[in-house]
Amino acid sequence: MPQVNVSLSDQHKALITDLVESGQFHNASEVFEEGLRLVEAERNLELLKEQRLRQAVEEGLNDLNRGQFISLNSPDEISCHLRKLGAQASGRVSSSEE
Repeated sequence: MPQVNVSLSDQHKALITDLVESGQFHNASEVFEEGLRLVEAERNLELLKEQRLRQAVEEGLNDLNRGQFISLNSPDEISCHLRKLGAQASGRVSSSEE
């Protein structure tokens, strides 16, 4: 692998030194590799979140197209509906009480 040169702040240099001296990593390369693994994992998580959001939007649009929705026209109606959903979710209200 080709060598890569990077510029680090004094704070980052001290962190790398501390991580290596504490025995958590054998050398600076391992610190950078772990950092890159974390960046990759974060990117993958963001992609997964985006996929799930797109799926939820698609499901919502499909519900709208099928007419499976309710209209709430005021803050009071919204609050009442959310309280009802919360009660149903906690098992305090059976679905037959809708």
